[in-house]
Amino acid sequence: MDHGNHLTSPTTRKVSRKRPQVKNEIVDWLKAIIAGVVLVNKLIYDFRDPKPSEVVVFRVRKEGRDFIKVVIGVAGDTI
Repeated sequence: MDHGNHLTSPTTRKVSRKRPQVKNEIVDWLKAIIAGVVLVNKLIYDFRDPKPSEVVVFRVRKEGRDFIKVVIGVAGDTI
């Protein structure tokens, strides 16, 4: 028996489950989208600009449908 082979040797690894806050919010929104329910407030963007991690919905006339996107950056941010 080869104990040096990593495929046959039992090992224990501590895995970090910590995710960045933005990623958690994106995952939450994706779960909501997959569930088929998304509550949208389009009016708010008449009064202020979208912020990172917010979900925005906009219509593309050429496509004739709505798009749902997550804001990952705003003017001045480096992506």
